[in-house]
Amino acid sequence: MILRPVCAALVAASVLLAQNNPFDRAPAGVEEALRERVRKFYQAHVDGKFRLADEMVAEDSKDEFFAAEKVRYYSFEIAQIHFEENYTKARVLTLAETDVLMLNNRVRIKAPITTLWKLENGQWYWYLLKRTDGYVDTPFGRVAASQAENRGAPPPAPPAIKMPDLESLKTMVKVDKTSVSLQTVGESKDAVTITNSMPGQISLRLDHVQTPGLSVKLDKTEIGAGQSARVEFSYKPENGTPRGPLTVRVITTPGDMEVPIRVNFVGAAQR
Repeated sequence: MILRPVCAALVAASVLLAQNNPFDRAPAGVEEALRERVRKFYQAHVDGKFRLADEMVAEDSKDEFFAAEKVRYYSFEIAQIHFEENYTKARVLTLAETDVLMLNNRVRIKAPITTLWKLENGQWYWYLLKRTDGYVDTPFGRVAASQAENRGAPPPAPPAIKMPDLESLKTMVKVDKTSVSLQTVGESKDAVTITNSMPGQISLRLDHVQTPGLSVKLDKTEIGAGQSARVEFSYKPENGTPRGPLTVRVITTPGDMEVPIRVNFVGAAQR
């Protein structure tokens, strides 16, 4: 893969959450009640109605929630719940669909977010774990308690952005093979599969010299994280035989990276 001078910046989002014991079930109604509160909390972030989200925030964490930067989401999915302290507290892993900035492009990803919830007076509330060393743990990192308690304080810093090195970027868009072979006698076909290993959706476009008899198509121009697309090649000889191999480039956005695919014409006269 060839990288152009501009490379994408990717958000490194890593969340550690203990696995639930499949035989350790919450009492009837407990998990359902928690899920309903979590859904209301995140739906308020989808709708941009943060005052409604505040109704799900514990009293001792309202100042921190007020001071924190609010992020709107496109959608969300509750992925995992881990109960603690005899089902009075829980850690909830949610996949929230949002935009991150990669160079000058916005890329939509599903970011894993772990939140803490506690049961008070029969209701579940979102809360932040306060430390005893003068700091507060927030979803955005550690901040001084005095800053978090001050309504006029700037919001906590967002998660750090990790700039992958060139070798890492090269592996984020993968192909199952780097060349295809087409017959110069009769019609022939071949294909290359491209897989997106980036955390968000990417766009694809083709760049190649038009050659009589050669058709190159993408079955998809947009592929999400973990998804694949096919570059389909077909050749039916006309107006003579192509002179030697040629290169078809698949350009990805964001990142402006090139994926070169060599097209060999079996039996063609070499240059």
